[in-house]
Amino acid sequence: MAQIQNLGSLLIVDDDADLRALVKLKFSSANYLVDEADSVSRAKKMLYDKDYDLIILDLMMLPESGYQLFEFLKNDQKFKWIPLIVLSGKDDIDDKVRCLRLGADDYITKPFNTKEIIARVDRLLTRSRDFEEMAFRDGLTGVYNRRYFENHLMIELKRVQRTDEPITLALLDIDRFKLVNDTYGHPVGDLVLRGVSRLLKEKLREFDLVARYGGEEYIIAFVKTPERTALKIMDQVLNNIREESLAVVGGEEIHITFSAGITAWEKGLSMEDWIERADQLLYQAKEAGRNRCVVRSC
Repeated sequence: MAQIQNLGSLLIVDDDADLRALVKLKFSSANYLVDEADSVSRAKKMLYDKDYDLIILDLMMLPESGYQLFEFLKNDQKFKWIPLIVLSGKDDIDDKVRCLRLGADDYITKPFNTKEIIARVDRLLTRSRDFEEMAFRDGLTGVYNRRYFENHLMIELKRVQRTDEPITLALLDIDRFKLVNDTYGHPVGDLVLRGVSRLLKEKLREFDLVARYGGEEYIIAFVKTPERTALKIMDQVLNNIREESLAVVGGEEIHITFSAGITAWEKGLSMEDWIERADQLLYQAKEAGRNRCVVRSC
């Protein structure tokens, strides 16, 4: 039996238990994953603990109103891009304008039609994903770009500073990629880049973050992962890439390898210094003969 794909993860913030239950039922039936928060403070905690695609927020709550969540979302890089729909019992134009200027993407008054709100959510998420594709993904390979990666890495660093969970960075470079371009041409080089990107997405875990960092360089953040575990994963990925033909030219299969530097984050280390440390280890891997992954203890 084919697995039904969920359409997104929603957080409903409302102190009315009956309304939350109704909204959750309708969206769950439409193949959304839905979590509930009965207060602004509870919503803040859940937003830190889990990733959401969209927030549905009631304005009139006690002890904190929905307005207090606006400022929280706006001031955190992790949350400012999450689409937000306001539910309100007030059909007041000034209130609508205020919410839209504070960052709401839509404003719906109660009582509402559930079919309509589901359609609005569908449209918002489609638009948000289209924007992500344009702004945050590399056009050639489909993996995240450097800008998105660095923004996301800053968010992860804030999280690990609170939780003390391990996080490890890997910087990899395709070995002798210039020779591929010079020998077979840039179109073949593009095929190799697409192939490497595809294998990285297939072989890494769902929660590992991979981006094209520039040229033939890729960068990966292994969240909640110590250095030795990341090294084991990268060694396996390298074995997979060695074995795979990424392009065929005149009957000749093109195989590549890569070199990688791997390093865990330590307290007090800035993002820039952390990436520089990974880059130094990548250089050591190249100097040692390429086709290998290096950590500081190697």
